[in-house]
Amino acid sequence: MDRGGASQRIVAELKRQVATGALPPGARAPSTRAVSRRFRVAHATAAKALAALCQEGVLLAKPRVGHVVAPREAPAEEGLGRARIVRAAMAIADAQGVDALSMRAVAAVLSAPPMSLYRHVQSKAELIAAMVNAAFGELELPPPARSWREGLEVSARGLWTLYQRHPWLAHVMTVTRPLTQPNVVAFADWIFQALEGSGVDARGRLELHLLVFSYVRGVGVDLEAERRAEAESGVDGEHWNEAQAPVFAELARSARHASFSSVLRDLGEGYDLNLDALFESGLAALLDGIEQRLPARPASTSRVGTCTKLAGQEPSMLGRPG
Repeated sequence: MDRGGASQRIVAELKRQVATGALPPGARAPSTRAVSRRFRVAHATAAKALAALCQEGVLLAKPRVGHVVAPREAPAEEGLGRARIVRAAMAIADAQGVDALSMRAVAAVLSAPPMSLYRHVQSKAELIAAMVNAAFGELELPPPARSWREGLEVSARGLWTLYQRHPWLAHVMTVTRPLTQPNVVAFADWIFQALEGSGVDARGRLELHLLVFSYVRGVGVDLEAERRAEAESGVDGEHWNEAQAPVFAELARSARHASFSSVLRDLGEGYDLNLDALFESGLAALLDGIEQRLPARPASTSRVGTCTKLAGQEPSMLGRPG
């Protein structure tokens, strides 16, 4: 069991390599597996050391890349500034999840007194809202969509891109307490422009937006959950599933849950979960289902003045089709 000594030794050595330039800014750091082999420690100990380096701002976690050396920060005496604080907070959340975020952690990354941050952001909640706004500012909205389907599809893929880049986003954004940050509102406004020709009224357009948002968020929450599980255990998803193979083999032979067992047997060698493929498949099914519920419209109909109720229904996309 690691009581701190082994992980501290790893942290000290990697810090030395960063300080001497052996690991320059932007360079890939050793993987959890490589650290485990080199220092002859458990995967969990190696993961703990890399997480500590992320917490200190020495490393950044990049999706599908691994850990890289963080860019050098400007000296604290040059001034903090709200934008710099937000960038540091996003780096922490990207690497370790939003649960690891605190004003003290951000201050440590910036080598600044914790209380100095409160001159720029009054609370953690305000900081998270600013992080969300900054993340949505990374989206380059294209020209207005030519149809409601294109609008929902583009918006869904834009959200998916943001969740992959910043997995914590899926955990801090909800439909019950929407954030009205400028870049978030601009994103919603773009979607509503595309939905003006959908043939439904304002309530229907809002529900279409919320429906697609909820779908993408539902898939997106697994991105950070998997990253957190890997950081805590030192075992990636592929190796975790390999370890579960005997359990699933036993379930496949069981007669207690016949349908479940049948699926496992038919899968044969197993199922390689690909969240990107799952997202695309689910999005296509969702949009096809929405299309069945929309009122039929002639192809030449103008987008102007088309906000109508569904025939015989309340003005909601979620009512049963007529």
